[in-house]
Amino acid sequence: MNKLLRTILAGTAAITLAGCMEYQTGTIVKEYGANNDRLIPSQISGFFISGETVKIGNSYVLQIKADDGIYTASILKDSDSPVTLEALSLFLKEGDKIKFATTNLLGMHTRFNKNKVGIIYSRYIEVLSEK
Repeated sequence: MNKLLRTILAGTAAITLAGCMEYQTGTIVKEYGANNDRLIPSQISGFFISGETVKIGNSYVLQIKADDGIYTASILKDSDSPVTLEALSLFLKEGDKIKFATTNLLGMHTRFNKNKVGIIYSRYIEVLSEK
């Protein structure tokens, strides 16, 4: 019985703590990566090779203008979330107003440094209005 009670209490605490995340709202001002097909010139020892390009890896970055400044965030995919970076990059557009998490699940640790550079997990982005 004691084990059952602990399991129930742990589940209740997890549900309660899930609502403790802090969110910010803002407007996407720049997108970079994922399906934007960004290409950069190839470099070997600091020299450019004419006509050669390299596709940047699977990364996705948003710059978001909020009331308290500009946030620059790498978007990471949660392993247990169906929201992929590729789909998110096609869905989101510059000018969309979004809501995004700025703390972890417990609301105790920020996901951004003092310059507002950090990370957002893909599941914690919600579009409030589209451009």
